[in-house]
Amino acid sequence: MAATKKPRIYFRVAKLIDPESGALVGAIVPAGAADASLMREKGLKVGDLFRADITKPRSYGFHKQAHKLSRLVADSIDGFAGMGAHEALKRLQEEAKVECDVTRTYIPGIGTVEHIKARSIAFDEMEQTAFYAMIRSLSQYISEVYMPSCSAEEVEKMIELMPEEST
Repeated sequence: MAATKKPRIYFRVAKLIDPESGALVGAIVPAGAADASLMREKGLKVGDLFRADITKPRSYGFHKQAHKLSRLVADSIDGFAGMGAHEALKRLQEEAKVECDVTRTYIPGIGTVEHIKARSIAFDEMEQTAFYAMIRSLSQYISEVYMPSCSAEEVEKMIELMPEEST
């Protein structure tokens, strides 16, 4: 049974006057009315202390770069022909073991079995530095395994030249 995702609350950094000191400070405030409503639902009030894992979402434009890469693979490599961009990307991640969780299980009489599952690269879940490292690693893998006449940099240039998907 899949775990349900908790709703995300988005914030922005704003400059505000601290009512206690009168000083201009940077403050984290709800990004919009829906985010403020989610905070109220959680019972958060002014002055409450709370803990959060802070990540800065990538630009959606950069997220589309990963799908351009997978479309390049689906369009150019026989073993990926007919796959959608998402399916091709997940398979590529798993083949290259890039941004994947790997579980090893010992089975008596068979040996160790490895299960590889691609992680989500949702643009609001993976930070920019990890995303760039993933694109670089996948480009390197493609150049080594599927396009040995191209360097990783040339694969990245091909990604940039891929047309945008029509919506």
